[in-house]
Amino acid sequence: MKISITTVVVAVSTTVALFGGHIVIVSAQLEDRTTLFTVAGLLIVLSWGAAWIIPKLLSESLEEHSGILRALLIGNDDRNGEDNEDYDSQTFRHLAENVNEVFWVADQTGKKMQYASPAFEKIWGKSLEVLEEQDKNWIDTIHINDQENVSAVVAKSTNDSFDIEFRIIRADGVVRWIRNRGFPVRNDKGKLTSMVGIAEDITESKVVELAKTEFVSLASHQLRTPLSTLKWAIEVLSESTTNFSDTQKRLLDNAQAAMVRMGETINAMLTASRIQSQQISMQAKNVDVKKMLNKILQTYKIQSDKKSHTVKIECPDECFVYTDENMLTEIISNLLSNAIHYTQDKGAITLSAKENKETDTVTIGVSDNGIGIPKEDQSMLFSKLFRGKNAMLMDTNGTGLGLYVSKSLTDVIGGKISFKSEENKGTSFDIELPISER
Repeated sequence: MKISITTVVVAVSTTVALFGGHIVIVSAQLEDRTTLFTVAGLLIVLSWGAAWIIPKLLSESLEEHSGILRALLIGNDDRNGEDNEDYDSQTFRHLAENVNEVFWVADQTGKKMQYASPAFEKIWGKSLEVLEEQDKNWIDTIHINDQENVSAVVAKSTNDSFDIEFRIIRADGVVRWIRNRGFPVRNDKGKLTSMVGIAEDITESKVVELAKTEFVSLASHQLRTPLSTLKWAIEVLSESTTNFSDTQKRLLDNAQAAMVRMGETINAMLTASRIQSQQISMQAKNVDVKKMLNKILQTYKIQSDKKSHTVKIECPDECFVYTDENMLTEIISNLLSNAIHYTQDKGAITLSAKENKETDTVTIGVSDNGIGIPKEDQSMLFSKLFRGKNAMLMDTNGTGLGLYVSKSLTDVIGGKISFKSEENKGTSFDIELPISER
């Protein structure tokens, strides 16, 4: 049986205190004041010493026996620290061997796995040992079409966590979809030591998701042809409305506005499905910003005039960006459409463009004095199918895809999108893009 230093100190202190107390009592009875004061002083010094050393020794004792406390907390009566570590290892190993997700640990680059739970071999169809023998890392097992994207994401993850989906090719040639989440681990000095994470097989849910995406894409393509025919017919009718009554003119304007709105919905659905299936690529060229803004504004003139909006363009005559014109047009169109829908009658909307020669960028803005975005909704603004509460009350026909598509396309063309908004005061969106090729 071990006796700790703390126990000894407490026992000695108690004995001295009792002995000193006895001397004090005797001295008081004999009226020996010198002895009384001497013993009292010794007791005070002893008390101070005990007050300093006992907590210190207790703290050291607690640290020394932290294994015992941990064992008690987890319900393990074994007092041996090594046994407790074994217990934790056994618990983790039991968990890792009985779940479908892969627990993994990689080096600082995130590419070379140092540990993977047994599920790795079940999902990948090969073991880490095989990868090491072939001098490969786990990214080499990814489908060739996804490797570049995954490598770029993992390379950036040394500063932040990542969550990415990709395909792998198993040893037997079967393709599986994987969702992999990881984050960096740093030591007390902030130095990156490793990457850890969880990977799971999402093939079944991904197949269903892709089937839905393909259906939406097919349906949208099928709708586009008759929509183009109707749009052409309405444009022809709009050119000669001399003999139309006021009612007929109003119906024609409504039909034209409905066509634009339907076109928006179909384009958003198609673009969202292409983004989802990663079937979208950028075709960059120099784009005349002012010319593009005027063209977009003309498309939405009927809708803005119907609500008596004041719409203006503030843009230099010589203003160019190097980007994909079709994608940028769709981005700005979505933002302008939202501004029109969610700005009350006789409101003000501005399309602007400003050059920043120091950063070699152009910032294209769409601002309004409409209903604004509630503060509690702003964090979800670019989420797929999300619509703010006040937006749904004002217009029940929205799809919730416009801003999701705008954000996704902005990422594709290498731009940055930001916004400022205050409820009942308005909203402004800014798209920052490079002036020249980079």
